Amino acid sequence: MNVFITLNLSRLSNLKTLWILDVESNNFTSLPPAMTTLHELGMLNLSHNSNLQSLDPRLLLLPHLEKVNCKSCTSLISPPYEVCKQGLEAIRKYYSDIKQSGGKKLPIVSAAVIGSRMAGKTSLINSLNSKRRQLTYRSKEGTDDDTTEVFKIADITIGDSQLKVFDFGGDRVYHMAYHMTIRSNCIPIIVVSMEDFADLSTSGDCKEAARVLVIDYMLHLYTSSLTHRDKFADVDTFNVCKNKLLTAIRSLISDMLQKEKLLLKGASKMTKIKLFSEPNAEIFPVSDIFVSGETLDSIEFVFQILDMLQTRAGPFLVVIPKLWELLLIFFDQMADLPYIHLTDIVKKFPGDANLTVLRYMHYIGRILWFEHESTLRNFVFHRLTVVTDAVSLLFHHRSEEKWDSHARSLPNLISVGCETIPKVKYERLVSNFLRSGVVDDLILKCLYNPQTFPYEVAVPLLRTFNLLCGPIHTAPRITYIIPYFSSTWLDLKANEDNLLQLRTDIDFIGFSPPTYAYNLVTCVYFTPFTAPGVDIQTARNGAMVRHGLTVSRVVHSTADRRITVQVDTPVDALDSSWQQLMDITDSIINHLRSIWVAAGPFCKFYCAHCLYLNLSEP
Repeated sequence: MNVFITLNLSRLSNLKTLWILDVESNNFTSLPPAMTTLHELGMLNLSHNSNLQSLDPRLLLLPHLEKVNCKSCTSLISPPYEVCKQGLEAIRKYYSDIKQSGGKKLPIVSAAVIGSRMAGKTSLINSLNSKRRQLTYRSKEGTDDDTTEVFKIADITIGDSQLKVFDFGGDRVYHMAYHMTIRSNCIPIIVVSMEDFADLSTSGDCKEAARVLVIDYMLHLYTSSLTHRDKFADVDTFNVCKNKLLTAIRSLISDMLQKEKLLLKGASKMTKIKLFSEPNAEIFPVSDIFVSGETLDSIEFVFQILDMLQTRAGPFLVVIPKLWELLLIFFDQMADLPYIHLTDIVKKFPGDANLTVLRYMHYIGRILWFEHESTLRNFVFHRLTVVTDAVSLLFHHRSEEKWDSHARSLPNLISVGCETIPKVKYERLVSNFLRSGVVDDLILKCLYNPQTFPYEVAVPLLRTFNLLCGPIHTAPRITYIIPYFSSTWLDLKANEDNLLQLRTDIDFIGFSPPTYAYNLVTCVYFTPFTAPGVDIQTARNGAMVRHGLTVSRVVHSTADRRITVQVDTPVDALDSSWQQLMDITDSIINHLRSIWVAAGPFCKFYCAHCLYLNLSEP
């Protein structure tokens, strides 16, 4: 007997499958006690009940229960959602371990301090730690400048708990660190230098200044907290500047909603930007805006933010079994290692046979474990900074000067595995890399030290985050593609002779992705084309692949906030080329939606006839 039902459980003792639908009347926070009397129940589907906070341990006494689905029940704290979404076995283990060892209340929330370079993010964290206003030395030319590279992690005491705070570097290439490290339950604090806003808006374009300093940093976190940092002696001048910023942000949001309305005209269902679905909703309520400056009471400012953090973190204090805390202690004891082998953890904690606890630690952002990546599954990254160090090591070498400095540290004859090459050859490989974005594996092997972070681990890690594509099996050695480093440009208009054109334009209804994201999209596009014999070209603004008689391109423009996919095809290959266009577009859209949740991609498809007639609308 299978029944779809809301909450009427009377006289259903033989019920075997129960779906509790996410409808307006189901705003309950716990399950009705009658549910524990359904002794024939085999499957319970609670998915998308966003108000549900707790399950009932008596459910586990039901003799035939085999499956519990808690997908998107994000308010669950008993057991935590990160346990419940693993399924019934994980829920059983949670209750069993609580019964065996008792529980301990821990925060499963972190804070992320984000914003542009030299905005004062590290100064803010230092102030919160010391409970007084504390500035770090900041100078673009200074050799002692305390610039954050990728991110640092600080522990701040709020109430009786320690809150982990991520201090993200403001360099735009480090935006990638957000989706590498932030999982869920994150309190964002956007730090804005009002000096920078005043400088950028001198031309009168306040909206673009607001986009650069605020909106572009919200793509991963998509929620609201804002900190102003000022050096204005004149309070009235500062207030005028602050009001311009907030007005520009509201105007940007209005533009996005208007663009959504125009693009989705005639659609029966509007996919509204979730954060702005409330009429006249403020993205930054007054209670979320904090102002710090030399003319203000800095102690009051610090404690205001600490109070806000404590209020926001409160709902995310959950009880976990004390046995589980032992795994966190074990990770702390292994802090000198870059990563821990999975086999060592299994030996140390044989009670976690199904890896429930390890998976939970990953979901709450305490570790990174790539369970479904075969090349990385056996490594548990318990120090998140090790992961971003591996990324920053590559991306710090953004200029020829950096590579020259690295080359000077190498001997004249460089030994790489079983091969020895002269330094001059290495320098030629680097020069080619900086021009084309194609990197010989010899470069990566020289860059990553086998004693600290070996090439064999670094490469799949970079590939997992779509920072690198490959291996490309080219003679005489293996190469990889890192689009960020390419200096060439690609012309979308240069279609092939005697070939038809097919095209997709991807615009963005919501926030458009940050600049570096377009390079990641290029890696996503390349993934199916790494077989030998395929002609691949990467560029600063996209990529091109010759595959058989067809030529496909992905070209992006950060200025126009658009990605274009084009396939040039012979007439007799029109069907397969159209499928290729759809597949490429589909892979790009899936990637964008999985990471930049605030970017609402919207596609326009142009067939060969539309392009031949130069139609403005497909």
